[in-house]
Amino acid sequence: MERLFEFLLYQPWEVLTSVTGQGVNLITETRWSARGEAVSVVKKRFSKTFSALEKLAGEDENTATRADAGVLLVALQSFSFLCFLGLWLPVLLEINNTQTYLQTK
Repeated sequence: MERLFEFLLYQPWEVLTSVTGQGVNLITETRWSARGEAVSVVKKRFSKTFSALEKLAGEDENTATRADAGVLLVALQSFSFLCFLGLWLPVLLEINNTQTYLQTK
């Protein structure tokens, strides 16, 4: 799943934002909320994210972009990805809520 977010972060933002209406923040080791936000964007706008990858897999893009988008299109259609997508959102939101609570005085 992280490969998807890294790929989308380094491609032109206009492709992602024009299709989903929202961007994805950079994933860091210390900021778990970014992971939750990234999973949320993909889950809530799955079909639009899929469309963005299809657009990036088109002939208008360079070979590396088309290849990466093609691999991710196959991964998005896998049963395990869809199961983990449903699992990770509530888990990451709970982690974020816990971290936010622990940071309050």
